[in-house]
Amino acid sequence: MDASVFRSFLSEHWGDLFSAIGFVIAIWQIRKVGSTADAARRAAEAARDDRERLDAISHLSAAMAGVDEIKVFHRNPVWIVLPDRYARVRENVVAFRSTGPPLSETERASIEAMIGHLKAMETKVDRAIAAGQTGTLNPARFNHLLSNSVEDLQSVVTRLKAGRAT
Repeated sequence: MDASVFRSFLSEHWGDLFSAIGFVIAIWQIRKVGSTADAARRAAEAARDDRERLDAISHLSAAMAGVDEIKVFHRNPVWIVLPDRYARVRENVVAFRSTGPPLSETERASIEAMIGHLKAMETKVDRAIAAGQTGTLNPARFNHLLSNSVEDLQSVVTRLKAGRAT
């Protein structure tokens, strides 16, 4: 092929050649945008997962702090404030259960047991207050149940902070 044929081809088809080059560049840009969109989607999902994990940790941390406060009220005994405190801690645990990450069967059973203990304590204390019989309540038993529940919550918090799945 001589140079004059090549120049003739270029002069007649330069537009076609640049269209083909433009098409290749457009395809490359589309693929680049597609991978950028995938990366943005993955980043958004990771941010959502992190937010949900932090919300779960927040609910459990608030519940554990509330239990510590309740145990002090049991020891002192300040029964009149306790039904509201039980309800507040239970709300945090229920919020975690409803919106938190998937739980193992053992973790789920611990959460359910804690909710049940708090509900039972609230009922017993309410009835004892109404009957004027708070002296019949067993704060050591209550604190024992709550301490066991907090240990279970702490293991879930530790797992969540480490970012491990169930």
